[in-house]
Amino acid sequence: MRNRTYKYILTFAFLGLLSSCIQEDLPPPQAASQTSVCANAESGSDFDKFMCQGSEVLREVHPTADSSGYCPEDAKYGHYFVLIDTTEGYKEEQYVALMNKVLSPQMLEVMGPYDKLSIMKMAGTGDQAIELMPNFSECKPRTGQPGSMYPINEFVPVSTNAGILNGNNEEFVDQIKNSTEEFSEMGNVIGDYSQILEVMQQLAQNSKWEFNNLQGYQYRKLIIFSDMIQNSIDMKLVPSCGKQKGKCITYDKLRKKYNDEKWMNLKPIFGANPPDVHVYYLACKFDEDFDIGLMNQGGIWPSVFKEWGLKMTYTLENNCEDTFKTEAEAT
Repeated sequence: MRNRTYKYILTFAFLGLLSSCIQEDLPPPQAASQTSVCANAESGSDFDKFMCQGSEVLREVHPTADSSGYCPEDAKYGHYFVLIDTTEGYKEEQYVALMNKVLSPQMLEVMGPYDKLSIMKMAGTGDQAIELMPNFSECKPRTGQPGSMYPINEFVPVSTNAGILNGNNEEFVDQIKNSTEEFSEMGNVIGDYSQILEVMQQLAQNSKWEFNNLQGYQYRKLIIFSDMIQNSIDMKLVPSCGKQKGKCITYDKLRKKYNDEKWMNLKPIFGANPPDVHVYYLACKFDEDFDIGLMNQGGIWPSVFKEWGLKMTYTLENNCEDTFKTEAEAT
């Protein structure tokens, strides 16, 4: 019995040594296929262009990340950070409908393998921006399947199989869907504060969200779901913009309310290679005609982002009859 056990130990030790000596040939670093949806992104919408930026980055296969955590320890490609302003008082199903547009299977396909996706609510209960934490924050795993726009998805290491890799990706998608379940609590978090500026400052400075310049990502993208009516101690846009059929204060008049030092203190310092920003502008409540001077050309936010050196594009959501039905229609 002792001899048999000893033989088993030697056998397993030998196999372990043999597997560690095998140097698996990994595919070379590759970018997205030239025939992918991003090949023609320049002729698409601003959001298509926004999402496809980064698809040209060369990506390697990271077998260790494939089997644990999905975030490579030795490489950081892109980080998508989605901020959802829940202070407008929209219903759960309305937010989920919007999220499904941006985080649809088609859009998730454009995200590169090992890119990180974070989703966070901006509640309006007066909580400080520094206290907020993402509802979801994970790296996108490889699929192990052919037909993707990223060729490295197809490679299957000897340490795993295609079914496991595809299962990892399905779990990733399910976790995104589950993260939206917290929207059912929206009725309890609607408040008076909309801390867009403060959250952006924390994104730029605070390492806990892994979005600042010190994290080493090759590119960063910030997606904001909001009516963009900033309302906090630092800046209040509600008195002018937050009224039905109202007009916002002009950018020049807003700027004159601050001395240079205080104005500069509002600016998020993202450092070199700052993130691109795409605003999913929820205009139905206060800006259905897109004319109050908040997001249209020369308005407050385009002027602010330009001064900050941040490239900002937007998608206008003002199809209010279809997306935001009244309670009477819903019942």
